[in-house]
Amino acid sequence: GSDASKYASQWHFSEEEFKDFEDKWNSERQEILEWQSRLKDLARQEKEVKTLFGRRRPLHDYRILDDERVEKAVLFTLQGTAADIVNRALVFLHNQKKLKALDWSL
Repeated sequence: GSDASKYASQWHFSEEEFKDFEDKWNSERQEILEWQSRLKDLARQEKEVKTLFGRRRPLHDYRILDDERVEKAVLFTLQGTAADIVNRALVFLHNQKKLKALDWSL
């Protein structure tokens, strides 16, 4: 589809090469596809998604949860969890007495 064409162009593959790569990637990572499917179903049912740390993003602002919006919900879970990890690391560093003694700050 259009995504295959876009990614093939970005990564300098033919569309067929990209599709072969994508098929192989997906076949070797069924657990990821299953997790994404469960997350999409949950997003549609609950009208929200959460990071692995529990930060929520309500989806009630969408009148219709089409496939594109549900994909964005999956991305929020992944990217939001990564942001949560970075924020926790920054708070941890900020609270380190040894670093403060060295006059270190963010």
